Order: sequence, then structure tokens, then C-alpha cells
Amino acid sequence: MDENYPIVFSDLDNTLFQTSRRLKSIKDSNVASVSSQGLPISYQTLQQNKFYQWLSKTTELIPVTGRSTESYKRVKLNFSSFAITTFGAVILDVNDNFITKYAEHIRLELNEYQHELQKIYERFSNFNKKELNNNLRISFALEYNMICHIKIKCVDHQNFKILLDLAGNLKLPIDKDLFYLHINENELCIIPKIITKSRACGYLLKYLISDSDNRPKIGIGDSISDLPFMELCDFQSIPKISQLNDQLNLSITQ
Repeated sequence: MDENYPIVFSDLDNTLFQTSRRLKSIKDSNVASVSSQGLPISYQTLQQNKFYQWLSKTTELIPVTGRSTESYKRVKLNFSSFAITTFGAVILDVNDNFITKYAEHIRLELNEYQHELQKIYERFSNFNKKELNNNLRISFALEYNMICHIKIKCVDHQNFKILLDLAGNLKLPIDKDLFYLHINENELCIIPKIITKSRACGYLLKYLISDSDNRPKIGIGDSISDLPFMELCDFQSIPKISQLNDQLNLSITQ
């Protein structure tokens, strides 16, 4: 990678592509990711594709995603540098192998969270069955054979108010000194505070990217939880249709 290129950290979902539910039509859109069964689930508009192509040709483009490593590998875009997955639990090299030293740090710290994460998963599963008539899909993300975070989605994508209610007044206690919540569109994640996108980006800048202090850095993201890694950069960019843009417009009009 040319060391004169700007460094770009970019979120993926709802930034460089999105699911068909967020598009009026998938006509003229490119398939951006597929399901575990190989079926198209995310699409890139013409404008997004041109933006991605421009970034790929003129910058060191590094994806920063909440997707697990397995899900990231089903993304159909090509990247030629590092990648950050699972909200920052994993840094991959250009060949999609774990960065060993970073993985060792995360594994050691994450080990202390396994019992509590398992308890959270069980509590929410029981609550979903008894109180919500199984209207939620509850799972966990695995990396290094360890639970990294809990994922909660609505079975009915139109009924995401359930997630907002859960996030706004969690009836099941979560230790907010240990965990933080990520909510966007139809997904609520409960994530240990040791795992963040900004931690992984900071590690790359400090230890792995050549001459990072002297290169322009750009952060691109759509959600409030992307702000910390974007703030490591000299410039920030957000999609017009995004959680961040909604919050920005709201603050301007208040």
C-alpha cells in the first residue's frame, strides 16, 4: 500500500451498502453480501459503488464492522489492507488471518466476561420465551471460540420498537460498568467495554500502519457507536440516510 495514501476507516452496513429493506428498488444495485446459504442480502447502490471504487483506488481503505469474521467473509467487496470485525474484537491482515498479538490481548481480557455473557444470554432467552412470545432472535457472536457479544433481533422487522423498549429500560439488569449497548435498525447488541472499534483502530494506527501520524485519516460511519473511531481521524464522513445524520439534524433544529 502506498504510504502517501490517506487512511480510511469505514463502517460497512448502512454505510457502503445496506439490506434490500432500506432500498426502494434493487434495480441497478450490486450484491454486496450474501447469507450463509449464499443468497443475496445486502446491496450497493450506484452511488455507493462509485464511492467505494474511488476510495479503493485512492486510499488505504480499512473496513470497520460489527459483523463477525465469518459474516465479514461473505461481503463481496474487495479490500487490500487490514480489516476490523466483531465491533473491534478482531483485526485481520490482508489474508484474513488474525493479528496474533492483538488477538492474545483480547482473548485474555474476554475470558473474564464469559460467565456473565452466558448469564445474559440465558436471562434474555428466558425473558423472550416467557414475556415476549419469542418475538426476538437471541444469539451470540463467537470469535477465538469465545462469546464476544450478545445479539438480539426482532423476528418481525417492522416491530423494532421492542428493541427500543429493551434498550431504553432494560428490565433485565446489565452491568453498565462492564457492557455497553449498540442499537441500530433491527439489532441490539450487548458488548463488553473492552471491545470497541476505536480500540482496534487505535491499535492499527499505533503498531501496524506505516507512517500513520503523517497521513490524512478519514472516518466513515452511520451510527452513534461509530463516532469514537471516527474521532481518531482528521476528517469524518456520514451517509445522508443514517442514524448519525438523523441525530445531527435533530440537534440543529432543537
